[in-house]
Amino acid sequence: MLGGIAIFPLVIQEWWEKNSSKLIVALTLGIPTAIVLITQGYGHELMHQMVFDYVPFIVLLGGLFAVTGGIRLEGDIQATPLVNTGFLALGAVLASIMGTTGAAMLLIRPLLSTNMERKHTAHTVLFFIAIVANTGGLLTPLGDPPLFLLYLRGAPFTWFMHLAPEWLFTNLLLLAIYFITDTISHRREDVASLQLDILNQQPLKITGLINFLWLAGVIFSVAFINEQYLPFMKGSANPLKFIREAAIMVMII
Repeated sequence: MLGGIAIFPLVIQEWWEKNSSKLIVALTLGIPTAIVLITQGYGHELMHQMVFDYVPFIVLLGGLFAVTGGIRLEGDIQATPLVNTGFLALGAVLASIMGTTGAAMLLIRPLLSTNMERKHTAHTVLFFIAIVANTGGLLTPLGDPPLFLLYLRGAPFTWFMHLAPEWLFTNLLLLAIYFITDTISHRREDVASLQLDILNQQPLKITGLINFLWLAGVIFSVAFINEQYLPFMKGSANPLKFIREAAIMVMII
């Protein structure tokens, strides 16, 4: 599956862009895997993970996607190395609050608009993926899917804050490398592109502020609707575990 995600966009791009193609690959790989697990006697474990791990994960991811998708940041400011590094630094912070997907959705549009007049910008998107869509989401279970699965297994919401030194070191290192790289690239830009970048500036503006309220609700649900604060949710197959997911669904509907 991971190999297909990496290779198919390069070798069969048009076919891979269709959602039906992704579904075909998922079913082709998933159904035989499920059959093998069931025949080996792991049917109960498979069903348990699908219901109590996969469903909460999809609900959270969908909730963050729906809520943050309604927040739109637009504008075109001067694309200096400091400004671009600021975008990535902001994304590193927001990734742990609104998820890596939400932070990426919020910042990618203004970042691309800001750098539209520059010609040497490929590295900016690569570092954006590395920082905003990956290492930035280390401080809460909202940030990265594996952390949320660990949270579902019983890790306290605040436990992930212990990773702050690693988060700080990794992101500062990446930001420093990016700043140096972008400074070099900025010096390679021709005068016409830099002048156009200055002339075509538009102030940043944000819409959909009401969605920050729903975002706070999702964060509150994940942080406090759990076995630590609500003991009646305990139990490996307790249907009351889905109170959190129900609350998130209500907010995004």
